[in-house]
Amino acid sequence: MEILKESKSITLLLLTCALVCSKTGQALAQNVAPVITAQPQTDEVTIGYTAIFTVSIKYQYPFPNVQWLKNNSPIAGATNASFFNSGPSISVTYSITNVSTNDAGRYSVVMSNSFGVVTSSNATLSVLLTPYTFITMAGVASTAGTNDGQGNAARFNGPTHGAMDSQGNLLLTDISNSSIRKVTPEGVVTTLETHDGAGNPVTLISLHGIAIDSSNNIFVSLLTNDIVVEITPDGVATTIAGMAGVAGTNDGVGSDARFNGPEGVALDASGNLFVSDNNSDIREISPMGTNWVVTTIAGGSSPGRNDGTNRQAHFDVPEGLAVDASSNIFVADWGNCMVRKITPVGTNWVVTTPAGNGLQGSVDGFGAYASFGFPNGIALGPDGEIYVTDSFLNKIRRMTLEGTNWFVRTIAGVPGVPSVGTNDGTGSAAGFGFPNDVRVDNWGNLLVLDSDNNRVQKGWVAGTAPVTYLNPPVATPGQVQLDFRIVTGAPTNFTLFQADQLSGPWYNNPGAILTTNVPGLSYLFTFPLSNNISEFYRLQQQ
Repeated sequence: MEILKESKSITLLLLTCALVCSKTGQALAQNVAPVITAQPQTDEVTIGYTAIFTVSIKYQYPFPNVQWLKNNSPIAGATNASFFNSGPSISVTYSITNVSTNDAGRYSVVMSNSFGVVTSSNATLSVLLTPYTFITMAGVASTAGTNDGQGNAARFNGPTHGAMDSQGNLLLTDISNSSIRKVTPEGVVTTLETHDGAGNPVTLISLHGIAIDSSNNIFVSLLTNDIVVEITPDGVATTIAGMAGVAGTNDGVGSDARFNGPEGVALDASGNLFVSDNNSDIREISPMGTNWVVTTIAGGSSPGRNDGTNRQAHFDVPEGLAVDASSNIFVADWGNCMVRKITPVGTNWVVTTPAGNGLQGSVDGFGAYASFGFPNGIALGPDGEIYVTDSFLNKIRRMTLEGTNWFVRTIAGVPGVPSVGTNDGTGSAAGFGFPNDVRVDNWGNLLVLDSDNNRVQKGWVAGTAPVTYLNPPVATPGQVQLDFRIVTGAPTNFTLFQADQLSGPWYNNPGAILTTNVPGLSYLFTFPLSNNISEFYRLQQQ
């Protein structure tokens, strides 16, 4: 009995201690600075919907004052936002209804009482514009082959990088087939024949990057052969820089230069060729008479991620390249999971990082708040936007310049997860299998080289027509005819809109009559001729 009494006594003591500790803990929750228990979460919201940011703090007194921030600046009126109890915590919320593109940014909250101040982490609000719809333009998902043909009759085996010619055709390197393929706007695929000056067939092993100049000369990099080759319009292939099978970092003229796995290729308006090299360098190949001179313009021939001038900057397996009208070079820095920019400044080249932070991820947001999953392909859009293929995460990203900062948005692929798929669809319903490159065609459509799926996909803004070809207007007495060619499988009900300038405003042409409708092929609109006829036309899904 004495032992049992002792045990009961100990039990009562423990219970007493628990009650005292509980009351003491409750007392400690009073008269202290706010303590955040749950940070606000990054959100992705389509235009017109509602975004909500929530922060949780310990249940305490006095309740804190609240100030929400956007891009680290106070939001007018966003003070003492609504509180609600959630168990032992209090949650503080801030809502944005009818979200617009102006609402995109980084949101945080400062909470303070007489005992202290605490600031939450940033949460990025990504505002989605109308998503893109993607269909398979040529090839069959997950089916390799060499067949030429139209649409699903064609076959590829590792489509890698692409370039657009002046007629709106896509030229791509089909790496496992060691061939260059041409895809017309109607999805007809043919194989280019290459030969030497004597007419002997030339096989191009390990084709990778590709670019086309204004005279339709094609430039390709041969990854494992460490050379860059020019192919004339009649198919004559000539090595212009590097020596086959001999790797190195040397600059020089023609075969005196060395590469170590040349990858992306791009041209500027003056005909200078830029190549991303697995040396972690960016090389320039400039024509000089009948020769080509190779110069390293950026990179230290060793992996790194620091910005800087010329060789003070570092890259890590730079891949796709895109050059704008001012000769700025945008680089998909694959190993660093960043997008880099190389700006010509006098005789120097200055490297900066417009987007990405060096960490693998799929976060949308401004600049270094955004993350990529090994970006591979990169292309410039007609309005200065940048499209990037996030190869390992199977997404298509778009970068737009908002003020002085670049904002990264996911426009296709499942947000937040590395989802592999083969399906056509809109936005998050579209599936990819290692999208290796992206191009923008003459009509603003996106062409994605879906490498592992062995196909080319076409993407366009959902709700509009993916126009692949528009014949020149035909003016007959009293009327004008516009002939639109649409990709197979596209929606079949459209309305014609017109504008006096490309930037709009766009308005419906009430006099336009659809006189021919061949689903998936052609739409012929006829309307009266006037003295003020607009020069810009587009179709919009009804």
